[in-house]
Amino acid sequence: MLATQDPRQDPDFRPEDAPAAHPERDPAPQTASRRDLTFDILKGIGILEVMIHHLLAYSARKFAVPDAPEWWAMVLTNRVLHFAVPTFLLASALLLARSLASRSAPDWKRFYLRRGERTLWPYLVWSLLYLGFRLYVLKIGSDVISRTTPLPWGASLTGPAVLVDPSQWIRNLVWGKAYYHLYFMSVLLQFSLAFPVLFYGLRRCRLTFGRLLLLSAFLQIGVFYLHASVFAPRWGFTTPGSLALWYLPALLIGTWIGLNWKSWPEVWREWRPHLVLGTLFGFLLYFALSIRQLQGQPISSFGFNAGATLYATGMAALLLVVSNRLAGHLRVGPLLARIGDRSLPLFLIHPMVLHFFGGPRISAFLDALPLTPIWAGLLLLGLTWTLIEALVRMRLDRFLFGRRFSSN
Repeated sequence: MLATQDPRQDPDFRPEDAPAAHPERDPAPQTASRRDLTFDILKGIGILEVMIHHLLAYSARKFAVPDAPEWWAMVLTNRVLHFAVPTFLLASALLLARSLASRSAPDWKRFYLRRGERTLWPYLVWSLLYLGFRLYVLKIGSDVISRTTPLPWGASLTGPAVLVDPSQWIRNLVWGKAYYHLYFMSVLLQFSLAFPVLFYGLRRCRLTFGRLLLLSAFLQIGVFYLHASVFAPRWGFTTPGSLALWYLPALLIGTWIGLNWKSWPEVWREWRPHLVLGTLFGFLLYFALSIRQLQGQPISSFGFNAGATLYATGMAALLLVVSNRLAGHLRVGPLLARIGDRSLPLFLIHPMVLHFFGGPRISAFLDALPLTPIWAGLLLLGLTWTLIEALVRMRLDRFLFGRRFSSN
């Protein structure tokens, strides 16, 4: 039985359902409607970062000559914009922990039913759609090559490798490799499965924020060591980014903030200098090693991953505060929140739209424009948004994305 609560505390609540409010400018908003606007803004910033990140990688390959100044500008900006996954995970952990902590007893059945509807279902639908996209549009050799797979009782199945090879199905559906961006959905599902352990563990231990940061660093170093000594050499697992364990600091910090939401303003004021300096240090380490890597020079894998984790997790926490402040901006705040409300459809669809930018006509048109990545980005956002609105009006959004969206 659910405890009586304000429905706006639900992590799936949408800000347009809330009454109007006049928010205050502080790191922890004081009203439910303000809190939800803050998180939609955070998701809006995150999805714009994802789209620009992917667009810059594409533009560097398509519209620039390697090692030219414009190529370096694109690839380095691409590396700077590498914090979306920790940002989304921190926001998800925070919202879930805050929602469940507000109840006298967490309803785990409802929790998992909602995760199945909002995460698992669209993940499976879009994994299958992208497998079809790979098979019939991209036609990659390793996918379409014919393969025969033995079945029980002497039977066999022959067809494209991407469809009949069991190892391909495991890779594509378990680790999110049906297309290059879907690994995030796999990570989110892994986190959902483990969330009760994280929730009860942090609730019972009652760590201070400083001790939580130390615990996060210790555990993440352990994960780096396990990957280097066990996962990669012994198990042949070379895609650690598909593991929720790779993002432990963001998940731990997000859950802790959700459990201690009322005290977050004081914690932020106390730890702000340390978080800013830590983020800056992580960025400098990660950025310097990224340049060496792009130049083909050997780098420290531990140093690169440590710097990237410190930078990306710090950015996620800082963007939480920035999003709260933007919630008071009458123009920028609602616009970013609107984009954030559509973050899942934007995330799922935009790589498919981006692929068609490679057509000879549109490619030549974009290449002829000054500041090509900017125009390409506006076109990518506009076309993806238009497609989403069409799907919403056709009432396909629940089937494709696990929820209904407002068509306003």
